[in-house]
Amino acid sequence: KIGGKMKYFNFLFKVKAFLLIIVIVVFITLTDNLSFSQMELSRSNTVMDIVNSISSKNIERIIRKLQSFETRHSLSDTLSETKGIGAARRWIFNEFNKISQENQNRLKVYYQTFMVDRKARGRRPAFKVLMKNVVAELPGANPALTDRAFVIGGHYDSIAFGRGKSPDEIQAPGANDDATGVAIAMELARVMSKYRFDATVIFVAFAGEEEGLFGSSWFAQEASKKNMRIDGMIANDIVGNIEGGNGDINNKIIRCFSEDPWDSPSRQLARYIRRTCKKYVEGMEVLNIFRNDRYGRGGDHTPFNIEGYAAVRFTELNENYDRQHSNRDIIDFVSIPYVTKVCKTTGAAFASLALAPEAPSNVRVRRSYIKSSDSEGYKRGYNTIISWEHPFKEQDLAGFKIAIRETTSPYYQYFIPVGKVKKYEVKGYSIDNYSFGVLAFDEDGNESLISVPPPLPKRKRVIFIDK
Repeated sequence: KIGGKMKYFNFLFKVKAFLLIIVIVVFITLTDNLSFSQMELSRSNTVMDIVNSISSKNIERIIRKLQSFETRHSLSDTLSETKGIGAARRWIFNEFNKISQENQNRLKVYYQTFMVDRKARGRRPAFKVLMKNVVAELPGANPALTDRAFVIGGHYDSIAFGRGKSPDEIQAPGANDDATGVAIAMELARVMSKYRFDATVIFVAFAGEEEGLFGSSWFAQEASKKNMRIDGMIANDIVGNIEGGNGDINNKIIRCFSEDPWDSPSRQLARYIRRTCKKYVEGMEVLNIFRNDRYGRGGDHTPFNIEGYAAVRFTELNENYDRQHSNRDIIDFVSIPYVTKVCKTTGAAFASLALAPEAPSNVRVRRSYIKSSDSEGYKRGYNTIISWEHPFKEQDLAGFKIAIRETTSPYYQYFIPVGKVKKYEVKGYSIDNYSFGVLAFDEDGNESLISVPPPLPKRKRVIFIDK
């Protein structure tokens, strides 16, 4: 009996040892190939400092000040120091200058001035009007990367409807639409100008959004004419209300709109923002909406999309349409803690991008081939080979990661660190069943946007020839 028990225990020991070996092998394989969890926990100290330095009190101060101008309609008073569009843009300009002076004059503050003739378009206003974007530019510190730029914007004009009255007679406080977006741009200019980034970061208060996206259109078109390289743009517009007109309340989700197609640069930017929010901003979630904007509406990101730039829009989850374009758009209906979290989400994403290495280019994927023993020479393999190009300009470049997702998944599920190489064979992942991309990352954990292969060419129609 004793001998039988010993054999039984020996058998159990061997089974447990075998299972333990399997667990160890699986663990090593997963940590070697699918380091998703490790990647998500890798945080940049600089980005964390920026997120933690954002002040809700300062955000509230800016919103209250912009509301105090009573109206910021594009056709309102330009001479008064206390009321109208002119007073508002001068105040924003002066605030940007103060921020710059407090931070070794790192910001280049200027107006972008342009003339709009709405009569030619048959829309309001039916005469010429001078408009001005207010811009604060933080030049990149890496001479090899100063041509890269990221834009953070909101529009400072406001509107409210009222028949038979001039723009100056109608109260248009615009606290949520869009003093919240301008407050985010200004607060991030204050915080981020204390640091140095590889790439250039531009903070903009756009003019004329309510009249037809004029300020953002001028900025994007001028950038395109100058062959300016804008690797990412975000428009914060209507980002302060947490209680919808239907009574729903939510202070933990912000919508991020991005244009088609499935792997467009804007869509990749939206995915990136969602991931960085998870890493850096507690109590906030980015809900990616895979369309350009809310149905039938538009925002300041759209002109950037038209010019071929990656651009997305943030808008609160629960809109209250009764408070939009109305004299009821006041700070009483704005949640400052919610705007602060949106500001942190924006800052985390764009600080990471401005610190990160340049994204890979010319990404290609192909099926692996195995040397065959027969006369054919080679036969098709079951692995995927990815190659890409990169200038290796950054001294702190740590390497690259292969990003993998199932074709039905909207988000990348697996990340494989591969070091400083330009080609990698992904074993066990068929080119037919997965979508692939590549990103660059630095020693502090900052990651570039994911670059993807070009779409497959469409098959041509079969042409039949009559006899």
